Amino acid sequence: MWEIQYTDRQGKIRDGLKTSLLKYKAKNGRNIFYTYPPSKIRLEMDGSFSVGGKSPSSEKVDLEVFNGYSKYLFQTRFSKGIISTQDSAYIANYLLSKHARIGEMLNLRFPHIIVDEAQDNSALQHALFGKLIEQGLGNIEFIGDPYQSLYEWRDADPKLFNEKYNDTENWQGLALTDNRRSPQRIIDCFSLLRKHDDPTVNTACPEDKEIPVTIYSYSSTNTPHIVQHFDQLCQSNGLEKNQIVVRGNALKNRMLGKEADQVPWKSGLPYRIIEARHKYEGNEIKEAVKTIRSIAVSLVGQGKEYAELRELELELKTDNQFNAIMLGILHDMPNFNLTISDWTSQTQVFLKGKLDLSFDVDFELKDRNSKYFNKSILGEPLEQHFKRNYSESKIPITTVHQVKGKTLDSILVFFNEKKHKDNITFSDIEGSRQEFPSEKQRIIYVALSRPKHLLAMAFPDSISVEDIKLKFGNNVHVIFNEELNG
Repeated sequence: MWEIQYTDRQGKIRDGLKTSLLKYKAKNGRNIFYTYPPSKIRLEMDGSFSVGGKSPSSEKVDLEVFNGYSKYLFQTRFSKGIISTQDSAYIANYLLSKHARIGEMLNLRFPHIIVDEAQDNSALQHALFGKLIEQGLGNIEFIGDPYQSLYEWRDADPKLFNEKYNDTENWQGLALTDNRRSPQRIIDCFSLLRKHDDPTVNTACPEDKEIPVTIYSYSSTNTPHIVQHFDQLCQSNGLEKNQIVVRGNALKNRMLGKEADQVPWKSGLPYRIIEARHKYEGNEIKEAVKTIRSIAVSLVGQGKEYAELRELELELKTDNQFNAIMLGILHDMPNFNLTISDWTSQTQVFLKGKLDLSFDVDFELKDRNSKYFNKSILGEPLEQHFKRNYSESKIPITTVHQVKGKTLDSILVFFNEKKHKDNITFSDIEGSRQEFPSEKQRIIYVALSRPKHLLAMAFPDSISVEDIKLKFGNNVHVIFNEELNG
């Protein structure tokens, strides 16, 4: 929406910004666009602008210039009908504040409101429901588990849900303590993260295969053997919906035997195409088609405005003939055993033919060495540098956020060895028992609470069996190298 291409005095095509943005400069002389990209700017409840919820740095930009830049961005987006979820809540709040009659009519039409996953509501969304209550809404239920709130990065605020639950004067709180998904041994593991005064969660699941909680001890070399053992364990117990989750790309790459990421293309298209094909091979068909459809729409609709592209994507989503072409692209695209150079040229031609394009597709293959690109890899197989994100028996290897809300037959959670703000470790599993757990601990809670039958965890071999059994009890099955090799 904001960038253009232009021809410089030497006749070279350059990337630049639309003229209307050029007047907004940061204190370093560059355009504010590069300091605070449009995707980071938010419109807050009081009508002010922020950078992801925080004020812009006075050292980087003059506040008046920042506000002018932000106002221009929002006016442009709104005029094109493009709004975010945050924007929609702001607009709804504004309308209810200015026109109470709207709230009254909404309450007549919807006298009962049930809000599911309510722990993930933002302050703005809570304010919106508050406005409806002020304007006569008498029946509203918030259903959620604050321990499963993972979206603070997009404004989820579980403490507001907890405040309502604890406000006995205005709200009636009901504890949900029957778990119909997992047996008690799995519940006991994720309950380690709950506060000591929380009601006990008890199993009410209809089936128990009596598979013990399984714990692997991993080293720098045995992670592929662990994945293979987990595969076999799932197969021998007839488990079909299985997932492996990991926190952080370094550990994930080690599991897949993958070296540091290489970045041979300037365009983002080939990376997304590879991602879609991996999802397709890993039986994530719906997500694969969704990704490849988005790519195809960007090519078929090249030159269209963002809003037009989204409309085209929605239109083609229900076009069976177009979806059949998407499946054909996923199934028939050039093989990943080709060299990166050959795969690039063949896939560019393949897409042009499949989508009946009038122009050549260009992935913009790099021709210079850089920190993340070594030219020598162009002659090596693509599959050597872009490994699949699933195990040999097609078990997807993903992040915890991608399994939130899912019910699985089994899950294997890999814990990191080193402490880092983005890592989950053995010591993170147990909270203070007095305070509500951090988002990192809630990530663990979500992961451990997904499976119906088998919970497996993998910890670095620096964690002793004594420490493991002290935390999880004596009934867990701890597997070391000897059993893996046997």
